Amino acid sequence: MGALAVTFGLLRTTGMTGHSSEGPEPTWGAVADFVHLLGASLWIGGLAVLALAVLPRRRASELAVVVPGYSRLAAVSVTGIVGAGLVLAWQVVGSYDALLHTSYGQLLLLKTGVLGAVLLAAFASRQWVRTRLDLAVLLRGDAATVRPFGYSVAAETGLVLVVLAVTSLLVTADPGR
Repeated sequence: MGALAVTFGLLRTTGMTGHSSEGPEPTWGAVADFVHLLGASLWIGGLAVLALAVLPRRRASELAVVVPGYSRLAAVSVTGIVGAGLVLAWQVVGSYDALLHTSYGQLLLLKTGVLGAVLLAAFASRQWVRTRLDLAVLLRGDAATVRPFGYSVAAETGLVLVVLAVTSLLVTADPGR
């Protein structure tokens, strides 16, 4: 319970310093910001566990349990991230013109474009889970069988780092409303 309280506090405190409260509906902005940060934390944290712990060991028992569970968690997280991101964009940018003609809007479009590339890599990972995970478990984590999944997770992780870099620019940019 204490860990949940600390997690909530950290996510909410981080969101309080952002642009989400500057829009016409600050409550919706705060909720969307929390959902956005929570989804990103779960997705990126799971990618780190996959990339740094599960995939290097290639233990069949871990692959069978961790990978499908993370795949479901990632799908829910991405849905939350995208939905909350749309609310935040509406809150902060406010108009189509501002999206196209302010540096904040252009950074947001760049972030969205890179996120699209991340989602393509994530789709490749999800397809592997659906079609090849059972074989990888049967072959006890055979390196050649798991390698394509490792590549897509690595691509997803690298692109997520680019999204985070663009996000760090967005946090300090003036929305230009």
